[in-house]
Amino acid sequence: MDSMVGLAVVLTLLMAMTVTVAHQNRAEEELAARRAQARRLEGTLLAMQAGDATDKNAAVERLGDTAPAGMVWVRVSFADGPRSSLVGLVPATGTGSQP
Repeated sequence: MDSMVGLAVVLTLLMAMTVTVAHQNRAEEELAARRAQARRLEGTLLAMQAGDATDKNAAVERLGDTAPAGMVWVRVSFADGPRSSLVGLVPATGTGSQP
């Protein structure tokens, strides 16, 4: 009888540990995807600031906020991947849609 109770306790702990490891792996994958998306957004905004070509999948929205002369505020986002965006100042030429 004691061995059955011990076996039940061990199985319960094993199941709990398995669920915890699976949850940790999913969280790790999600965080890696978010970090990759952040790097992609930063790279696109940096390219825009340097006047280089940007990712064709980038959605660039001009914001109506006050900006220094020759610059505009834009929000850059991507439809694929985690939903996130990045706001920054870029030169006013070729920055997407009007506010």
